[in-house]
Amino acid sequence: MSPKKRQLKFIDQTKWTIQKQTRAKSAATKLSGMFLSTFDGKVSGRNTSLPVGDDKPNIPLSATDTTEESIDESIRQFMDYPFNVGDSQLFEKELSELIQPAASYGFRDLNETMDEPTKMNPEIYVTDTEVNEPERPRNVDSESFVPPLTDSQIASLGSPHHQNEFRLINHYCRIMCNFYSVKDPEWNFYTYICDRLACCYVPLKYSLLAWSALHLSIVESTPQKLANNYYNSSLQAVMGHDFVKSDVPIEMLLITAYFLVHYDIMAGTKHCYQILRHVWSSLRIGRFFNNRPGHCPTLSSFGYQIVVWLLYIDIRSSLFSGNISFPDYILNGDCPPKSKRNPNIEYLSTSTVYEKRAVSNIFSRSTRYLSGAYGPCYPTEYFKDDELQSKILVLMMRDMMMFGRLIRLRNWLNQCGNSTEFDSNSLQKEIKELYWDNHKMLQWSGHSRMSSFHVLIENALIHAIIIYFDRICHPDIRSNEKCQDSASEILKISVQLKNLRCRDTPGSTQWPFPLFIAGVETTDVIYQNWILEELKNCEGEGWGLHLGKMRKLFTECIDRQAKTKRRVDIGEVMELTTGVFVL
Repeated sequence: MSPKKRQLKFIDQTKWTIQKQTRAKSAATKLSGMFLSTFDGKVSGRNTSLPVGDDKPNIPLSATDTTEESIDESIRQFMDYPFNVGDSQLFEKELSELIQPAASYGFRDLNETMDEPTKMNPEIYVTDTEVNEPERPRNVDSESFVPPLTDSQIASLGSPHHQNEFRLINHYCRIMCNFYSVKDPEWNFYTYICDRLACCYVPLKYSLLAWSALHLSIVESTPQKLANNYYNSSLQAVMGHDFVKSDVPIEMLLITAYFLVHYDIMAGTKHCYQILRHVWSSLRIGRFFNNRPGHCPTLSSFGYQIVVWLLYIDIRSSLFSGNISFPDYILNGDCPPKSKRNPNIEYLSTSTVYEKRAVSNIFSRSTRYLSGAYGPCYPTEYFKDDELQSKILVLMMRDMMMFGRLIRLRNWLNQCGNSTEFDSNSLQKEIKELYWDNHKMLQWSGHSRMSSFHVLIENALIHAIIIYFDRICHPDIRSNEKCQDSASEILKISVQLKNLRCRDTPGSTQWPFPLFIAGVETTDVIYQNWILEELKNCEGEGWGLHLGKMRKLFTECIDRQAKTKRRVDIGEVMELTTGVFVL
């Protein structure tokens, strides 16, 4: 029996509706877990912070198990957050004025050409020329954000272009909810955000609209000015928040940062480095890896899941630049005060400790986040898939943590050459064990489309790890049999994934960078041409502007390797040809 279809809601909170919040305050206090937040971070209503999780969140397995005794208080509050009320008539009556019909946006036809966007603050951070930035290397560390807006400046901002919000909302619900997920859009993460949370915090709403507007502009080959305006409004608000001290729930800030980072990836820019650094320093992320009683912070399972994804993006964004912030924010607190040891070798020497803490302190608290978020209405038929998904995500985290160690190894070898302080071959055994753990998951690949898709993704990742590690340790050869086999396996997985994901979408944030790694490594010209054509098709489907840079980088790496008969440093070629971007 298929899950019951639900109507997606996206409650407008533009300048017009912000003015009406005073009328909604009395209604907000009557609704469990309801709050309305503007750019200044002030909230009205009650339950102004998301509940916290614990080591073993007590989440009911079915609606019939939902009792006051069986549900932890924090989880019960989170299931109520923010609009889970029994009296839907009361909800519709008291908040009806916050929902505008399409006509009120000044948008009569979904195919109508967008009007010229209204003028914004001239000090916007992203410009049209920067999204289509010149093909020249730039130093990420030399760039900085525009100072964050003050509360009074933020409060005075209206929607960058509210007349076309209806179209962007419609595009988000139809397309973007499926973009990075193969799960039924009625019950996935992206739908939950627009259905339940976006109306509560304007910067979050603008980050979603920015992402939607950017994708629409890519598909339609139109200017990105509207997307930039939404992005800058959201960015300047988030960068001005101290995540720990802010009145805005930490989860809301984390989710907003998550969508801003995905905007940067799709735009082919590199600003996610600064965003992640702000998130980690503001969040005091080192506390999450502290095993001392009372020092590890607590979030909802939903919040922990966002931290997991941001850790993954941090590592992925540094694969070829080496400009990794993970785990400096941990080491700074754990190293002796006078220690001058290189942070790369420091992490390589103690990485297993931090990986175990990442699993126990973060990942173990993020399981079943969707059933906890949706509450009793979440379909029970998804529980088995979600249980399997948790096992797959453990492997995803282990795979990405291994990538993090290899990035540190790459940095260390570049700095110290043949230093004997750390034996890189010691990682070989761990990679082999990780390979077999991933391989064992193939037995679950036929359980459902979602499980099959993610099991294949993780197996592509472990083959990419094998290639990445070998290229670090043996840069002077062109390739070897082991890496050729791994490249071939990734190619086969790519063919299978095409049949599992929705058309015109990658289906996962982890794709297609393993395919790029396989393409650069393979010596088979037929494989190279197939992968190049596949990347071209992905670009044509609107996956993002970064696909164009990826194709250019791919071609340059292949050409250079053909001439020199040895591997190239992909990071060096990237700096010389496309500038730094996230694959």
